[in-house]
Amino acid sequence: MGLLVIGIPSTDANERVSAITQALNNEFGIPVETISLFSNLESEDIKKFMKENDSLSIEKRYKLAVTVLFLHYICK
Repeated sequence: MGLLVIGIPSTDANERVSAITQALNNEFGIPVETISLFSNLESEDIKKFMKENDSLSIEKRYKLAVTVLFLHYICK
């Protein structure tokens, strides 16, 4: 409950997508190249997004977010 009250409003949506992307990469061993294939984005764009959260356009961020959240749901 504390996460919902304190945690979610205190973090940016882009930071959450970046963190989930890193978790998929580190914990589940899904390479960035695979995520890029599923999201129809360049792997360099995703790597840059993980360093700088505002580096992608809104359309690319949406594609990445939908893909990453779906993969995270499947892996859990």
